[in-house]
Amino acid sequence: MLREEIDEEEAQRLRVAHQLLSFEGQKAYYITNTVVDKLDMLKVSTKNGLYDWTVFKHIEPCKLTFIFRDNSLLRIWIHDDVIQFFQGSYVYYTKEEQARHRMPGTVNMVQLYVYRNTGELAANFFEVGSKTLEERFYKLLCFFFLSENEEIIVKPGKSYGTKKQPDALSNDTNVPIVIVNSCWNITSIRMEGFDVKGHFRLQPCGTALSETKMIFIQPFRKTGYVRKAVKPES
Repeated sequence: MLREEIDEEEAQRLRVAHQLLSFEGQKAYYITNTVVDKLDMLKVSTKNGLYDWTVFKHIEPCKLTFIFRDNSLLRIWIHDDVIQFFQGSYVYYTKEEQARHRMPGTVNMVQLYVYRNTGELAANFFEVGSKTLEERFYKLLCFFFLSENEEIIVKPGKSYGTKKQPDALSNDTNVPIVIVNSCWNITSIRMEGFDVKGHFRLQPCGTALSETKMIFIQPFRKTGYVRKAVKPES
């Protein structure tokens, strides 16, 4: 039951929630497993247990929907000094559960935000369930905004790849979906002795090191041998 009157603060929260969930102005991206599988390879440090969200302060305002193969999606809305997150994941019921609940499954939802100019997190980011999402969200945005990726546009009603391909996509929506693949050419090098595995890291760059980009560090020996990252030829 809706109340006849609500205060301005609550009205503003409702307006923000409506804009966050609205399809208006959003772009849809299908994040392939070539990107997801590399998230653990990004080595990032924290300060007082927090990631440096200020690396995204130069990103232009946008509203994006990231779609994953595990029946989940992540809506990201960057505006003003805020990055807002809305994650939804669909869980299919077993036949017994479907008969009991009279529905095929259920949707789990989480809404969070962070101030990108200061790095301050929303209070619910510190809840046990939400805190585990911070690392995934942070690394995903690093790959998307601070790295070079291959993008393939699949128009409404069109398909990409075949069913046997792990990242095949059939676009049954009425909006274009962009497939995002990681185009980093990562080689596996085996050496004797103590080795450091290949990994990604954030590298300050630009004027007065005010910007950040993601680079790949090839596997190297602790004796100091380092090979520079190599990207595939276009």
